[in-house]
Amino acid sequence: MLTIAILAIGVQDIGGGAASPALADIMAAMPDVAPATVMMISTLPQVFQVVLSIFYGKLERIFKIRTMFFIASALFLVGGVVPFWLNDIGPILVCRGILGLAVGIFLPMGVSVINHVYYEDPVKRNRMLGLNVTVACFGGMAFQMVGGYLAKIDWHYCFLAYFSAVIVFLIVFFFLPEPEKRSAQEQEKVQLPAIVYGYVVVYLIVNCILMSIVTNNAVAIVGNGFGDAASAGISLTLYTFGGFLGGIIFGNLVKGLKGFTLSFGYLLSTVGFALAFFSVNLLMIILGTFLVGLGMGIIIPGTYGKITDAAGPIAAATGLGLAAACQGLGQFAQPLVYAPVLNVVGGEGKPAFAVSAVVFAVILVLSLIASGFGAKKKSATINAK
Repeated sequence: MLTIAILAIGVQDIGGGAASPALADIMAAMPDVAPATVMMISTLPQVFQVVLSIFYGKLERIFKIRTMFFIASALFLVGGVVPFWLNDIGPILVCRGILGLAVGIFLPMGVSVINHVYYEDPVKRNRMLGLNVTVACFGGMAFQMVGGYLAKIDWHYCFLAYFSAVIVFLIVFFFLPEPEKRSAQEQEKVQLPAIVYGYVVVYLIVNCILMSIVTNNAVAIVGNGFGDAASAGISLTLYTFGGFLGGIIFGNLVKGLKGFTLSFGYLLSTVGFALAFFSVNLLMIILGTFLVGLGMGIIIPGTYGKITDAAGPIAAATGLGLAAACQGLGQFAQPLVYAPVLNVVGGEGKPAFAVSAVVFAVILVLSLIASGFGAKKKSATINAK
């Protein structure tokens, strides 16, 4: 039950997606509101997620983890469910911002609790980091499916999906004790090594790139005559399923690939983007999307593991909070970053996949060099002892 309670926190990491299936209906119900403004119902939580994630390490030093969880749960319920009774876009967007604040706590907290409980057992920690991604992907799929089903009744009903927070609240309340933290004196010495900032910056870029498979998938499929909107939905479902599967196998991959596990995730996503770019039919682009998702399911826990190892037990929460902030910031910034580049290379859709494949290939090469250097350094240390 402790394992279930820890993983339950991650169910709400991608909770913002419950309203996405209803966006078209909301646009139809609010003809006087610009479509871009309505789209913010889906994107605004990612922006507000950044606000609290950046300060998560400091918050954890001030408050108990269970206290923060209960506050986040309240924010999640208010921000998620209240729009059910609203009809104006302004108040709805305010609630979506509140929801984003909750996710900004849940996202780093899920990983931080794993580190508190399993830091001294790297094997279990890696397995739990992978499963945390699996649970988050499952939560994302569940929120979208339930939200889409409820939206068939009326677009307001999609927001009722957020009542699921009550179940998670009860599980954590009864089965997750307050994790043991370092003393206040030790926590005052928090200082992140420079390498952590390197991982965080790369993670920002990676999340920006990964989001391009979501924003350009439908354009590539419909624009090239491979299928319709339903086909794009299947493709994106397999992207999420790829992340789900990647999280499951992550723990075993670390045992075999060790320091090269993160590089393997980059490789899968590079191949996936390349396959999507060179695709000549729906099957190829779906397979490419799946491989990108599979790589994502390895990259996320791999990055969190690298940050934890580099930061150490005291500063890990601060580093994880920065990474969580970069996850939301990268996803939100993707259309803005890609727009000028795509104007040069030829528009959205498949050209975006080409850009993503190239950038990922560069990151892959740098990762292989860094992993090889790290392996040699570790070997030299062992021989010296």
